[in-house]
Amino acid sequence: MKKFKIKNWSIDNEVQVDSISDYYKYIFIIAIILIPFDNLPYFGKVLGELSVRGPVYAFIILIAITMFDILKSREIFIYKDKINYILIVFLIWVIISSIANFNNILINDFKGRIGIEKLILQLFVVSFMFLICYITQIIIFKKNVTLLDIRKYILYSTIPVGIYSFFELLNLTGIINFSWIIEKMSGVVHLYNRGEIYTKGIRSVTGEPSYFAMYSAFVIPWILSYVFTEKDRKKKVQYGLAILYLLILVIFSKSRVGYAIMFFELVVFSFGILVFRMSKQNKKIIIAFIGIIITIFIGINITVFNKIGGDQNSVHELSVSGLIKSLTDKNNMSNVARLGMQKVAVNIGIDNALVGVGIGQYGFYAKDYVDENALRSNEVQNWINPDTTENSWPPAFSLYARIVAEQGILGIIIWITLIIYTIYSLFIKLRTSYNNILGLALMTSFLGVLISSFNADTFAISQLWILIAIIVKYKNE
Repeated sequence: MKKFKIKNWSIDNEVQVDSISDYYKYIFIIAIILIPFDNLPYFGKVLGELSVRGPVYAFIILIAITMFDILKSREIFIYKDKINYILIVFLIWVIISSIANFNNILINDFKGRIGIEKLILQLFVVSFMFLICYITQIIIFKKNVTLLDIRKYILYSTIPVGIYSFFELLNLTGIINFSWIIEKMSGVVHLYNRGEIYTKGIRSVTGEPSYFAMYSAFVIPWILSYVFTEKDRKKKVQYGLAILYLLILVIFSKSRVGYAIMFFELVVFSFGILVFRMSKQNKKIIIAFIGIIITIFIGINITVFNKIGGDQNSVHELSVSGLIKSLTDKNNMSNVARLGMQKVAVNIGIDNALVGVGIGQYGFYAKDYVDENALRSNEVQNWINPDTTENSWPPAFSLYARIVAEQGILGIIIWITLIIYTIYSLFIKLRTSYNNILGLALMTSFLGVLISSFNADTFAISQLWILIAIIVKYKNE
């Protein structure tokens, strides 16, 4: 039998371009388009947590044909890069921490779920995300997919988002009643509040406004970059209107996470234009753009902002000070629940500093670490009540806090090392290039997705793993 060969990609050993079928690229494009569809109501019993993620369905096909090609050719390609090495170290540590906690995992039991079940499911999730990163690297290297291509695919993903949100916006503002259309579309793309009119704000094809914020964190820098790279003035205006529309959707999502990420990315992108080696024309454009954004924000603030959507946890003023006030309100029960459960995760990690409690095991320990302040929240009481099972598994509300709890101090050190090295690589690339708008968009998008990980405690953020793969290629070009 022919043995498997491991072929290393390196800067000095270029991969043969166009050495795989075009079908890989076409399915990859579909995966990018499906990124905003993060709350699908299908195959939950088969795929578990992954079932709600649109890109997963495209990558299942890509994984299958990649495995077939590997078995056929007996060749495994691995790109030699420090980012990949750190990722492998992190995966190994996830396995080691789980083995070290295996005896406890076998006896973990809460809300009708057992530790070994959560272990298997979460190992499957993490492994699948690693495969997404690996297969994305194969495609973008072998099909020579550039940042221009990536940006175009991301633009395609905004089409269903823009259409769905258009009906939502007109419905929320009371201009035209599109309830019947929204209900039918929601029945197809939503698991949460399926087939219903969502009144708290714009959620589009995502599950809820905070999910829409996470998608926006990924796409905003890429769409904004068109304003700076297009030569034709008419196209500049068209893309300018497109990014303004996207920002308006974020505003009317009424999501505090969305506002935080939007402000952060606009600052980072503007700072990059003004500080890195960019053309004078682009510096003038960003100054004008900032002025337009501020004017629009003021106009929305004094007219329709408080008349549309939202609830007691929403921001009631479109400003940085209003956002900070809302996020630091000690009597806001959303803050109490979120910060309380993040504190729980960190304390679990401190008590199990060496190897954590094992992947997927945070929820089994959470009830023993909840303090009195967190118990003011009815949601927290529900999460730690062993008798409630419907949509009540204890969340960590932050991927970083969850890693501390489940992989321990060394686990979070490895993860932060990955982040710091990746950002540093992007920074060096930007500092040594001229007018690198797409590089700035890539870095801003990556930073935005990292920030959004403070809002979600899952590894199943497809855009994060896709971006890591893109960065591996970009930093070595």
